[in-house]
Amino acid sequence: MPQAPIFALLVGINTYASRVVPDLAGCVNDVEAMANLLQSNFAIPQAQIKILTNAAATHAAIEAAFQNHLIAPLQQWDTAGRPGEKPGILFYFSGHGSQAPDPTGRKPSRLDETLVPHDSRADEVYDIKDWELGQWLAEAARYTDNVNVILDCCHSGSGTRGDEKVVTDVRGCDIDARLQPLPPGFAPTPNPPQPAVVYRGALNLNPHTTEPDYVLLAACRNDQKARETYLGTQQQRHGLLTYWLITTVQQMPAQQPLRYGDLYERVRHQIVSQYKDQTPQCEGDRNRIFLDERRALRSARLSVLATRNDQIQVDAGQVHGLVQGAILYLYPPELDELAGVEPTLVLVAETVAATTAWCRRAEGYTNTPLPEGAQVIIHQLGPAAQRVTLALTPAEGWTANTVRARLLQEDIAPLISLAAPGGGAALQLILQPDIITLQNGAGQALQHYAINELNRFRRPLQAKDLDPVIADLLHLVRQEQFRQLGAAASAILPNVLEVTVQRQQVRQDVNGTAVIHEALATDTEGRLVAPVDQPLTIILTNRSKKPLYCYLLELGYRGDIIRIYPPVAGLHEALAAGASLTIGAAETTGSLIMSLPDGVDEVDETFKIIATTEPTDFDYLLQDELLQDRLPQRPAPTGPVMRSGQRVPSEENTKTFRTFHTSPASSTAGRWRTIDLKLKVVQGG
Repeated sequence: MPQAPIFALLVGINTYASRVVPDLAGCVNDVEAMANLLQSNFAIPQAQIKILTNAAATHAAIEAAFQNHLIAPLQQWDTAGRPGEKPGILFYFSGHGSQAPDPTGRKPSRLDETLVPHDSRADEVYDIKDWELGQWLAEAARYTDNVNVILDCCHSGSGTRGDEKVVTDVRGCDIDARLQPLPPGFAPTPNPPQPAVVYRGALNLNPHTTEPDYVLLAACRNDQKARETYLGTQQQRHGLLTYWLITTVQQMPAQQPLRYGDLYERVRHQIVSQYKDQTPQCEGDRNRIFLDERRALRSARLSVLATRNDQIQVDAGQVHGLVQGAILYLYPPELDELAGVEPTLVLVAETVAATTAWCRRAEGYTNTPLPEGAQVIIHQLGPAAQRVTLALTPAEGWTANTVRARLLQEDIAPLISLAAPGGGAALQLILQPDIITLQNGAGQALQHYAINELNRFRRPLQAKDLDPVIADLLHLVRQEQFRQLGAAASAILPNVLEVTVQRQQVRQDVNGTAVIHEALATDTEGRLVAPVDQPLTIILTNRSKKPLYCYLLELGYRGDIIRIYPPVAGLHEALAAGASLTIGAAETTGSLIMSLPDGVDEVDETFKIIATTEPTDFDYLLQDELLQDRLPQRPAPTGPVMRSGQRVPSEENTKTFRTFHTSPASSTAGRWRTIDLKLKVVQGG
């Protein structure tokens, strides 16, 4: 496989100067094995690989090596006019991870995640903070899109304390509770927040962007331990992440693009199948090719987490709309296009928890082996799932009969229920002699289909001619299913999340320019009225006694589902008890500004907020707008929009306006809750 030039900095620390930091035994082995992999499988010259181990891996030495060995070659390449292929960098760390109090008070977790160099906790030397490493990576990203980070360490305390220096198999040490230095440019906080016990999956190296400048592989979630043990034919101590990463790279077919996503899924399966309490994390663009800036596109899919006797666990549950009896299709990992392909294995969901589900093999597949690294597609949510209602207007006639015949086919029939015209259906097909119009429940036209374009042969309209209509209809059905999630919640977190929505306006008077925070008006139906081109902020406050993982997705009026928070794919940061998170503040997530296409005066949009007690992922639900070749595309907004990654300055919010709370329900089968914010986006106001 062609490989871009890579400069690698590999850090492995077995021995630590401080007596309060336990020693390890496998980190130097990890570094040596990684160096061999880079040279043998990726033809990276030894001169481009810098290794720091044990006493050589001090805080200052790691920082200097990052500057001199990783950033300096990028700067030289840039100064020389950028000849040849764009170089990339790899920062690899094997050792202890930990945490330290965040003195700025800006983080939902109230903690910085850290890497522990050899000399930390001694002689006033501090850990390497996530924001510190993020600054180094941001500097590298000025010159290259090929920024790669692998961290084989914990980010939580190991609980190992005592008078004797010990060697541990857990790569995490206790929190550094000392008063921490501030990041550059931050003023001291008069009353800094107290540290809270919170968990996250990986380091948030660049929280200010929706398009991360890196891809990060981390050994585990923060509520877990990253372990090292004796592995391989030589039975050497290695970190689980490093060993299975190297083994997987060496075993994957040479002709298959080595996506981060494919690599991650296989490594995760190998580790989780043996160690239930260590789940690796992948943060960033999983379609990126490993150690390369190129991307091999593939839509997000679910994956297998674990096996137990004859059951198979997948990474979707109640919070994703899965119910008992749901049908899932499994395919080999090398397939990109799954349409029309028979599944290798079919599963039926049996025990559905909040974020995961245990499944059994369907009848006829009881002896079918599980494909290694299998990708999972939800074929049918389940017999108890609420179908999306669809009305045909008029309900009779030759066009209606043809449409009805197409709706009986397997790809769409299990997902919809035909309703009478005018009965408040979620979706509508308006049938006219020369055109079919697809509308939402509010009567807004979303897509038009000319009959003579669907039926180019000028013969009687046939069911197969309607495939473009069904493709868009499936798009909207998927969104509507997600929209209905939580409407009849089977599991709750009652009254634990407070949501505040407000808008910002810049006003000028004799005293200068000021940012004013105002409540959003509501219409007669109780929807919030959001004028275009005015920044919105959504403030989430955790009123429970435990950390919550919060997710914000936008359900657009043209069928799109967009992840707004967390801003980076694969990032799971807990909102500490009593803490607040402001989404739409430029300094944390980028500004949120609504826009409308020309000629559209108002639309209905929904923000869906999901709170869970365990981290999960919704990226496989994300989708773009309807097909763009029949209606004018939405023009580029006139102001910054969160989804484009642009930001505008924002001041700290100090006022509370309209507030929403979760409402109790009867069942406690899982721990999750959804809140819908319904907005009417209007021109002007």
